[in-house]
Amino acid sequence: SSATGTTASTGTSASTGTSASTGTSVLTQQQAATALSGLLVQSGTDHADVNTAIANVKGCTDLTADAQTFTKAAANRRTLLALLAKLRQLPGRSGLSSAMLTDLTDSWQASATVDADLANWATSEVGHCTKNDLGNRAYTASLPYDSKATNGETAFVQQWNGLARKYGLAVYQPSQI
Repeated sequence: SSATGTTASTGTSASTGTSASTGTSVLTQQQAATALSGLLVQSGTDHADVNTAIANVKGCTDLTADAQTFTKAAANRRTLLALLAKLRQLPGRSGLSSAMLTDLTDSWQASATVDADLANWATSEVGHCTKNDLGNRAYTASLPYDSKATNGETAFVQQWNGLARKYGLAVYQPSQI
């Protein structure tokens, strides 16, 4: 989503090692949560960059760079989705709720679509930008996906924050995912 939030609070870092069981890596709940926490940090960075770029496009500044920021964020979301899919397949990740991971997946998929639409918005404004042009088709195309991303973020953090506190990991507001 495109809302801005407060910064994530961080706790102590948990162990990231894995234990071997019959030749297969098995993650404990803490290890799986720690691995997921690393993905959330990257997502938060991309989210902050997107928010800055949105403000720039609304103000008709740095449009080409903003389009690149949105494109990069969309690509990063797809990379995070691939890493999340790998995490979901590891033995022992069962300590992470399937519903929580589905909410995060849905959110990141929708966010990648939003980012791509916003890249089109920034590009379409180059050369004839109108400040606060929120009627632009590329921008309005992003709105349903933005709502879906926000809903997924909200559902995810409601589940994540309790688990994060248990292991001393960063907790989040929906607008930081």
